[in-house]
Amino acid sequence: MDKPETPVQEAMSLISITAILIGVGSYVACLQNTPLASPALFWVAQAVYHCFPALNAMAAPQMPYLVASGTVGCVFFVLTVPFAGLLASWMAQAGIAGIERSTIKLQKARTKIRKRRRDRDGFSAE
Repeated sequence: MDKPETPVQEAMSLISITAILIGVGSYVACLQNTPLASPALFWVAQAVYHCFPALNAMAAPQMPYLVASGTVGCVFFVLTVPFAGLLASWMAQAGIAGIERSTIKLQKARTKIRKRRRDRDGFSAE
């Protein structure tokens, strides 16, 4: 039950979180009436309403914003899922490189501490 996630599962989690954040960000962009995002998302909403006419039954003032934002998030998710393996290998390589950097840093610190101890323990016969 408490098994660590595999790199691919971590990559899928990262992709999912990013897709959700993109969907929420596009919704906020619509609410703020940003110059480029609002017309583009309105166009997306029109295309989705054209493909799925049953959405017309759901009448709410913010519904086109929600439909467009959800569509953008879902499209991002679907388009990036095939790259989960590549992202996982990149994240694993970055993790290994970070461990190697930490190891080198620790070795330098240990060498410095040993040198400081040797210098402090010097015998002076004066």
